[in-house]
Amino acid sequence: PDGLFEWGTEYLGARLFRDVVGLRRVGASEKAVTDYIRSYTTNAISKFSGGFVTEGATEGANKTLQQLGDMFIFDDEIGGKEFFTNVIHDAGIGALLGGPAASVTSVATKPKK
Repeated sequence: PDGLFEWGTEYLGARLFRDVVGLRRVGASEKAVTDYIRSYTTNAISKFSGGFVTEGATEGANKTLQQLGDMFIFDDEIGGKEFFTNVIHDAGIGALLGGPAASVTSVATKPKK
């Protein structure tokens, strides 16, 4: 995840810088630039949080169902600690990958006005 975070923050920062330079180049007021920066960062943080929670919950639920299937269909023995650890592991990976991905894609695909 370190590389993904590095790439994501570099991309978001470069995109913001390019957009601000473009706004200033066309003579936008300082208030318009400040409003754009505020909107941009709020959107990125909001999407990061949403993606973090959504992907984490989805992956955790998926792992829970997979393990329950293994236990009841294939009679696999999965102890409580192992079951919980596996769910937390998958939920954590989903959260760490889903948050940055949602943030970057939301800003990258935002329509130009």
